[in-house]
Amino acid sequence: MKLRRLYAHWAHVDLKEPGDHEIRVELSANDHSPLAVDGVKLDATAVVTIPGAADSSVSAASTAIEVEVSGGKPVGGVQRHRIDAGDDITIIVNGDTADELHIHGYDLVVGFSPGQPGSITFEADIPGVFEVETHDRGDLVMEFQVG
Repeated sequence: MKLRRLYAHWAHVDLKEPGDHEIRVELSANDHSPLAVDGVKLDATAVVTIPGAADSSVSAASTAIEVEVSGGKPVGGVQRHRIDAGDDITIIVNGDTADELHIHGYDLVVGFSPGQPGSITFEADIPGVFEVETHDRGDLVMEFQVG
């Protein structure tokens, strides 16, 4: 199943269902014809395995954090949060300009624009303190500690 055409440097594929998922990337020219070198198409395939739940009686907690950005800066100041390791974090961002939040350490990015909030969910599986900044302006918006 084709998900999308990509005109950027990265893409997030949200795989949640347990099992094997085949990811295929094909490079295409501006007219959408396949790019090739010496008749060999430029493409790659990888299989990503999402394990099933080991014990359905144990579930991770979930933390939702809402952030509002105005002029590239966090409304109300820089937020600080403590997250338990293994919890799911959902960050929802609203802003008055188009930008992205960069979640350092996890190397995740979520875009947002006026009237189009951004949202990203991920597992807090790396211990430490992590900064979340606006990508274009580089302003600190939030820090969270996983431990």
